[in-house]
Amino acid sequence: MLSKPEFDLGIHARFVMTFIQGEFQVRENVFMGILGTRIALMETGDGRSHATKKRIDAPNSVLLPGLINAHTHLPMSLFRGLADDASLKEWLFDTIFPLEAEFANEEFCTAGTELSLLEMIAGGTTTVGEMYFHTGAVAEAIDRAGVRAVIGPEIKVIPQDQQPIAGYVDSFERIRSLRSLYRDHPRIEVGYGPHAPYTVSDETLLRIAAEANAEQVPILIHVSESRAEVEESLKLYGKTPIERLYDLGVLRRRTVLAHCVHLTENDRALLKKTGASVVYNPDSNMKLGSGAADIVSLLRAGIAVGLGTDGAASNNDLSLFREMDSAAKLQKLAGGDPLAMGAKDAFRLATLGGACALGLEDRVGSLEVGKEADFCLLSLDYPHLQPVYDLVSTVVYAATGLEVTHTAVAGRLIYEDKQHISLDKMSIFEKSAKITQSVKRARAAAHPAR
Repeated sequence: MLSKPEFDLGIHARFVMTFIQGEFQVRENVFMGILGTRIALMETGDGRSHATKKRIDAPNSVLLPGLINAHTHLPMSLFRGLADDASLKEWLFDTIFPLEAEFANEEFCTAGTELSLLEMIAGGTTTVGEMYFHTGAVAEAIDRAGVRAVIGPEIKVIPQDQQPIAGYVDSFERIRSLRSLYRDHPRIEVGYGPHAPYTVSDETLLRIAAEANAEQVPILIHVSESRAEVEESLKLYGKTPIERLYDLGVLRRRTVLAHCVHLTENDRALLKKTGASVVYNPDSNMKLGSGAADIVSLLRAGIAVGLGTDGAASNNDLSLFREMDSAAKLQKLAGGDPLAMGAKDAFRLATLGGACALGLEDRVGSLEVGKEADFCLLSLDYPHLQPVYDLVSTVVYAATGLEVTHTAVAGRLIYEDKQHISLDKMSIFEKSAKITQSVKRARAAAHPAR
């Protein structure tokens, strides 16, 4: 008779909410056994018959797949609350771009990334689709924190006035060097992050497409976020942004398109044809008045869609629980149909949908034997989470993320009993406060009347 397996970590939870072979499931009284970085066992019962090096009992908690924030800008947490209540163009060109040119150095990007990771890990997020500058510093911070990431070093070359943006151009050589450094990393993958069609030239987009295709790495890009962006593209190129990217060879599987608020039928057909994926950012789109992306049509067409918060400067939080709530409600409102998107659909976007959008569905996005052990535990011991009639509704429409007690990536706990293990919270707060004071002084000097 074979001896029972010994697990590095065992989790016994009241509920598990996940996908099994793509199908949504809720199960009660479940034990999950982890060997190394992967899930080795999922069974009904308390698992007491199995020997474990470490065990977590969560008698009134939900075991969830680690959430996947498929589009964000981690360092931008240090711009949280600046230039709120502005249009996208005003917010971006009048405030964010100038501030980035002045402050977005390696120290800033490290501190901002760490601040964001504190928030995200405590909210059950285990994977990020990240775009920003000084990506070497960002990647190092992500690695130290123990999070999983697909990173697109952000490239801006030509803005609307056709003038180069100082300090924004990253070299292909540095990106290739960074990609080489992380080529065999178990959690971090580096591709390309052209900012948007309106800030990157055809020549640069062609080069990115060629290099990304040759090395089979992802491309992360903002597309068709505002109506004005689409109208300007039609005026300058006679094409929508999606049509232009298609003609330049940018669209293909593992091209991850953030926003896609304003799409034509032909745009959707091109996404379907090429296998490109979309990331829905409802809170950011609502706050900037960009509109409501027709996610229902994309899903019906079989296009992979994930969920993102965007950066904290345009959200203003990084909670995927709150984003799931907004995701479903905005689709209901935009379509005038309370059945347009349900809680299960929103939960899929934040988990398995995000994994599919980033090309990681064979590794993460669900709790299944053989997959990486990325998970979080959500406690139900809160008044706003009681009573529980429908678990998925409770998680999507009532939870905020502050109820998360444990977060793990690849079988390693990075947040336990509401305490960070991989990050020093007070040190990060101190570094962030110093940078914030510098930004405040610069803003006061530039706008003394404010």
